Amino acid sequence: MSHSQPTSDPQELTTHPPLTRHLPSPPPDISIIMPLFNKENEVLRAVHSVMAQTFSNWEMIVVDDGSTDCGVERLASIDDSRIACVHQKNAGVSAARNRGVEAARSQLLAFLDADDEWLPGCLEKMWHLKETYPECSVFAVKSLTINADGERLKAILKGLPDGWEGIIPDYFAIAAQSDPPLNSSNVMIRKEALISIGGFPVGILSGEDLLTWAHLAFRYPIALSSAPYLSIFYSPASPKNGQPRSNRHAVGEDRVAQELRTLLQTAPKQRVAGMKQYLALWHRMRASNFLDNGWNQAALSELFKSFRFGGLTLRVAFLTGLALLPKAPAKALRRASRWLVNSRRKKGLNRADQGRKTPQSPV
Repeated sequence: MSHSQPTSDPQELTTHPPLTRHLPSPPPDISIIMPLFNKENEVLRAVHSVMAQTFSNWEMIVVDDGSTDCGVERLASIDDSRIACVHQKNAGVSAARNRGVEAARSQLLAFLDADDEWLPGCLEKMWHLKETYPECSVFAVKSLTINADGERLKAILKGLPDGWEGIIPDYFAIAAQSDPPLNSSNVMIRKEALISIGGFPVGILSGEDLLTWAHLAFRYPIALSSAPYLSIFYSPASPKNGQPRSNRHAVGEDRVAQELRTLLQTAPKQRVAGMKQYLALWHRMRASNFLDNGWNQAALSELFKSFRFGGLTLRVAFLTGLALLPKAPAKALRRASRWLVNSRRKKGLNRADQGRKTPQSPV
């Protein structure tokens, strides 16, 4: 989910204050890492969802990334020795996660954003995946998205049947045509694997998660359980009334594409097609953001790159048409397209999901 952008140089963070609470010994089975920046209205929901887990042998490292609201004070109201807080100058979400990795005592790291939440069986399922697929270094559960209007949207995982569990055969091919199989609130990673890729990349304004998952998928097998929904991802508001999206996909240097192309150059033959589609997806994402901000020429440039790697798809053709249309009809088509996609996702929830109430945090 959304987070701060760094206002200070991460290299300046040479010392860190100690943990604000003493943690129990011996080391826990799982360390949970939560970056926090100005989420005073959501952070207790996230923390309570961790406290409600059926798997209890964990520690939680909350990394306060220079918050200016009352989120840290609200955390102080929770009396649980398993929860600790680290404070640092604002350096961005990747630096905050990396700080949590440094502080973690377990060799298994689960991640949860401060504005998302877990259902009670989430950690237990991640542990089950670790025990069942010991050759893997990344373990993920299925996420349910709740948008800004409170609508529950089905995660799309093309290439995997509903209820599937196992080792993802080709992460890049599946991720390129689906919602992200991995996100910052549904994944557990072996610490040594995350350290081997250099942790989360610092200094990237958008796509740092996507790039991290790519580096992990390139080196390590990933186990996934696609049923039931155990992680709840709260999607930020879509553009309304002509307002642009966040300008995180800045025009200019694209480190994500550069690093993905480097991986592609060394990819084994059987992975090349999937990685090209993954690169095409990234350029489509940038093009979509540029269109929302009215940067049509930059969007067309990204769409050409997407075409180079992934060919002419319906999505590329549609976005190209939007970039060439006058502003008013393009916006109308964009809104209609989003409404249609969300409608299909809502209808895609199975009957068992529809029979449940929207998950609430245990308070």
